[in-house]
Amino acid sequence: MGMHDTFFVEWDDSFSVGVPAIDQQHRFLILKIRDLQEAMAAGSAGAMLAPLIHNLVTYTKFHFAYEERLYAERGYQDIDDHKEFHSEMAQQVIEMGDALKNDKLHAGAPVMAFLKHWLVDHILGKDMVAFGKKGLGDDADEG
Repeated sequence: MGMHDTFFVEWDDSFSVGVPAIDQQHRFLILKIRDLQEAMAAGSAGAMLAPLIHNLVTYTKFHFAYEERLYAERGYQDIDDHKEFHSEMAQQVIEMGDALKNDKLHAGAPVMAFLKHWLVDHILGKDMVAFGKKGLGDDADEG
């Protein structure tokens, strides 16, 4: 059936945190995982690392700021811990960009490991708690 069947992950409703705008942003991340996996399978991951990491730097700034605004608006109790986690993840993206610039990042595997960590620990872990289990998504707008 083709490479489509070998993708690490595709969007599934079980990934939803209950906030449509956040879910849409998370879909973008899943597409980046798929793009990288496809490039790795084709042996061309090295060529896409620079644009991918550039996109991730921009994405992390926007996405984390958006999430943090929602947390603040809804009085999420663990906002400081979540902000610290966001800061650590954003720093990892910057470090990957630096490694790429310094010719120390040549393969997609470290980036894929980071993206999988983001999906499992952040989206399916911390964001589920912040939005799903805390009920923050119940009245969230899509703006």
